[in-house]
Amino acid sequence: MVRIPSWEKEHLESFQGFFKLIKSENIELTVALLQNRDDVLRPSAWSDFVEAVFSRFRCFSSFFEVGHAWNRTKWGVWDFEEYLRLACSAQILAEKYKVKLVGPAVIDFEFHLYPPVLEKIIFDKVSSLLYVDRVGAPEDRQFGWDMPAKLALLKAVIDGSGQGKHDLWITEVNWPLKGTGKYSPAAGRPNVSEEEQADYLVRYYIFCIASGLVEKVFWWQLAAPGYGLLDTRGSKWRKRASYYAFQNMVRQLRQSTFVGRIPHNKFHIFLFQKNEQEVAVCWKKGSPREYIFSKKVHRVLSRDGLEIKTSNNKIIINESPQYVYFK
Repeated sequence: MVRIPSWEKEHLESFQGFFKLIKSENIELTVALLQNRDDVLRPSAWSDFVEAVFSRFRCFSSFFEVGHAWNRTKWGVWDFEEYLRLACSAQILAEKYKVKLVGPAVIDFEFHLYPPVLEKIIFDKVSSLLYVDRVGAPEDRQFGWDMPAKLALLKAVIDGSGQGKHDLWITEVNWPLKGTGKYSPAAGRPNVSEEEQADYLVRYYIFCIASGLVEKVFWWQLAAPGYGLLDTRGSKWRKRASYYAFQNMVRQLRQSTFVGRIPHNKFHIFLFQKNEQEVAVCWKKGSPREYIFSKKVHRVLSRDGLEIKTSNNKIIINESPQYVYFK
């Protein structure tokens, strides 16, 4: 996903050069269109920007997310009716240029905003910027709702609104990092260590995969000093723990199918089928604890893909997800 702010309309040629590079690598591209207050006050300027993007980049991307975190006034929109005007303009232009719309890009646990928008706008994919960082780990509850419950509620709200069932995309999530000062987008509790961020990333994705409710999840972003998979401070970019955790998660679970979970009140154990082999992804909140699998364990890999020695099917499970392969 690449963001194009409306206030960078004069730099679309630079974006085009980058998009050509992305396409040459056979990477699927989604474009997000960012708004500010001027776009609300000058709707013709917003329409001109959207038309310029659709007409120029429809050959690079089929999907365009309209608007961004508009339920936060810092992004220039003060109520849902103002967002509707921006989205309606984009919907007309999407039909003209035959591109697909993603939205409404609501941020955080504010699902009441979906029905009034989805009743008016038809999106090809419904998107959410579903952050859970302010309550800490993905398993932590907010008003009684943990991550899996939020996903179920969100999908129910979406499918019960407007035009029926829709595919759900999470188009932004991250945990900001301690010690990054002005580069962190949040202050206080949301900030975590790099190791915690890597653990939470995998756990968040596993919850989404296992839910069967989410088609895509975009981590925002690849390179950023305060929260990215890469730390861009210094002359040489540094790959963080979250980079290796993401890389290994993809490596271990690519072309696998979620088949169930082992019920337990202490451990999170998710089972996947990969070709002819079964693999479990497991972790535990709090202090480490031993768990004995009923199946013969073949090998155990750490969150980052390192071999972990084990015997007699006994695994020490902790906060960091592990991949357990069975014979």
